[in-house]
Amino acid sequence: MSRTLRLLGAALGLLLPASAATQALQDTLTVSYELDGLRILHRRTGSRVVSANLYLLGGARQLTASTAGIEAFLLHASAYGTKDYPAEETRRATARTGSSITVAPDYDWTTFALTGLREDFDSTWAVFTSRLLRPTLDSAAMTVVRGRMLAAVRRQQSSPDVQAGFLAESLAYVDHPYGVPVAGNEASLARLSADDLRAYAQQQLVKSRMLLVVVGDIAREHLDRLVTGSLGTLPRGSYVWSLPPVARAMAPAVASAHRNLATNYLYGFIHGPQISSPDYPAFEYAMLILGDVVSSVIREREGLSYAAYVPVMERGVAGAAIFVSTTRPDTVAKLVNFIFDLYEDEVRIPASALKRAAEGYRTSYLYGMETSASHADMLARAQLYQGDYRTAATRAEVMAKVRYPDIRRIIKTYGINIQYAFVGDTSRVPRAAMLKR
Repeated sequence: MSRTLRLLGAALGLLLPASAATQALQDTLTVSYELDGLRILHRRTGSRVVSANLYLLGGARQLTASTAGIEAFLLHASAYGTKDYPAEETRRATARTGSSITVAPDYDWTTFALTGLREDFDSTWAVFTSRLLRPTLDSAAMTVVRGRMLAAVRRQQSSPDVQAGFLAESLAYVDHPYGVPVAGNEASLARLSADDLRAYAQQQLVKSRMLLVVVGDIAREHLDRLVTGSLGTLPRGSYVWSLPPVARAMAPAVASAHRNLATNYLYGFIHGPQISSPDYPAFEYAMLILGDVVSSVIREREGLSYAAYVPVMERGVAGAAIFVSTTRPDTVAKLVNFIFDLYEDEVRIPASALKRAAEGYRTSYLYGMETSASHADMLARAQLYQGDYRTAATRAEVMAKVRYPDIRRIIKTYGINIQYAFVGDTSRVPRAAMLKR
């Protein structure tokens, strides 16, 4: 769940445990600095578990249709051998310490993350950076990773709810950088070679394109020595981070895919503002409340679905989606439109919705503070999306200013030109209702 939702409690008058609230507002543990052209956020805590998240910035904007998935391919393939840790020794060296190294490609960046114990950090860091700097990319590694990534892409098409999301976002991101799948497509993954990956690494792995966030009980002097001898050897580069352009749809649209299923899947994508926009807190707040109402009305009260909710996409350009699985798609589509109309008719938002939002905030906030990795991600998102990691501590003040008129304005401004996908019995697509907004 997003950072803003974790801070929503202050806007709803929720009292946090004093220790968590004080720590968030008085963050004296984190320092931001540049080392040889690499931006570092370092938060020293008492935890023996240390997380080092390296963010390779740009995400989908670094890719084209023909290179889709190349960055993820490169990092996954590095697990199967480097010049320092040949073949299986790469994974065995990581396993010996009980550490984990993960790869997570996303719209705005790829996260290459290390989590392990403080006493093993040096040895795990050596494997981590060797994977980034000196991967072997031999034929065996390429074959294994290509097969796994292709299988993952094909699984997306076999899952009807995932397929619905893919179809809707394909409509939503026509001619936008987010339209390039960061995990790759079948054509690009089949075509990419080891030479392509090496060329990409040489061009794209530069310090100006990286943000390193380290959280845990490790001294800055110790960290700096490790960075200087590894990531510090990379070229500085000239990359400049910025948010992607706003995505907009000029008219509502519907895409459909026929599946012989008992249940039909509706996914309506809602374009949002840039995440740095003054509209964003109200947008996320409005979508949170909208989701609660959709779930309450469609799933709980009317019994029309076993899954009805509104996820928010915390991206450089935000979005949200109305997702419903149902055997009665026409009724559901009309109910969704009715719920939107309630907002515009200035019907007061139910107090129960606000209460559930507060309860959800409390749980997600505390969960998000549990691990070093989640601390690191929260700091990175504040730095990259708001320009300063310290804005994580002031988000509650911004959210507290959101009022009912703001929520209605957001619905009227952004709850239009919804890009719908329908997966199921296409003879039952409620096209007229879907095209109403």
